[in-house]
Amino acid sequence: MELRRSIPLATRKKLGQFFTSSDLVQKVWASVLPTLAPTSVVADPACGAGNLLIPAADYLREQYGAFVAANQLRGHDVNGAFAHATRDRLSAIVGAELPRDAFSQSDFLLSSSLALRHASHVIMNPPYVMMDRPAGALWANRRVNAAAVFVVKALAEMTSGSRLIAILPDVLRSGSSYAGWRREVGNLSSHIEVVSLGAFDSHTDVDVFSLNAVAGSRSTTTQRPKPDQPWTAASALPFGTIGDAFKVRVGSVVPHRTPQTATRAPFLAARQVQPWATIDRVDGEAAVASRLDRGPFVVVRRTSSPRDGQRIRANLIADMRSIGVENHLIVLSPCAGGVAACQDLLANLRDPRTDQFMNERIRCRHLTVDAVKSIPWWSPRSEVGKYGPY
Repeated sequence: MELRRSIPLATRKKLGQFFTSSDLVQKVWASVLPTLAPTSVVADPACGAGNLLIPAADYLREQYGAFVAANQLRGHDVNGAFAHATRDRLSAIVGAELPRDAFSQSDFLLSSSLALRHASHVIMNPPYVMMDRPAGALWANRRVNAAAVFVVKALAEMTSGSRLIAILPDVLRSGSSYAGWRREVGNLSSHIEVVSLGAFDSHTDVDVFSLNAVAGSRSTTTQRPKPDQPWTAASALPFGTIGDAFKVRVGSVVPHRTPQTATRAPFLAARQVQPWATIDRVDGEAAVASRLDRGPFVVVRRTSSPRDGQRIRANLIADMRSIGVENHLIVLSPCAGGVAACQDLLANLRDPRTDQFMNERIRCRHLTVDAVKSIPWWSPRSEVGKYGPY
């Protein structure tokens, strides 16, 4: 795409702008195109090059003619040149000139009424850049992904029964810090469908998902994800989850933030561990002014990408001393069962089904405590009868 070549990747990342590939566009529209009627109005409030509007333009032209298609499409962008280029592009596809006032410069977060006016379908691939939390957004942390703000603003102002289709970064679907956002979207929607799409494209190391939501008040909601669950397909968990048997926490030590006058203690850094090895004694030592974890326990590297060979890389720490653990590691301490429980856990983490589960559960480049806690036990724990439930 010419726009991708003309705007450097570093610039697009800084602005949170990623131009949607045709393959991704087709996936997002596949189940939605049949819902378009002659009276449907399709709007993109961050239209960029207009890729997301092309399938709707083609469908409306083929089903209802060029006149209908030309008058049912809307595109706005904070960059007016993009909006005007989108109009010209769609006019050529439809074979009729689209209204000039339907494509203009507009900042959706400052004035959304123009972009949403009469829209029955709102399609968007909003910016992924971080921004300050908007006033009154109680669901958000102090800093929040702009894509999350776009979605909430759209659903809150769309006509009940209208449909939102969005391509969003996976952190909104699976990240712990966006649990409040997921609850808010559930409250604003009468129906939600979520599909993981994998990598955005071969040029962009960002995993994304599609959100297909029907705007509606909470009282009319007939289907939504449970607010405390990730937006993934439900799995049968006959043997429970890791969080039932282990206390899961991020390592507490951030070395460069620890005063060197703090008490020295055994210290485990991520660079010290080779995946799946058992460490009988932690050799490192450092100043530690935070929580110590007493062995035995299992550690899992936080850095993890769907493109890695394994999502989970773990070690059994059999050292029975109190140890400071670097915050690049996640600590899993058995509620009972000691080393035997940890060995059971390692076997469960190495099960191929764990990789499959994690690739569905979270596609961000860092694992979260909630994601690790939610990993299922794939079979009965072998030592339960020996040392009781844990």
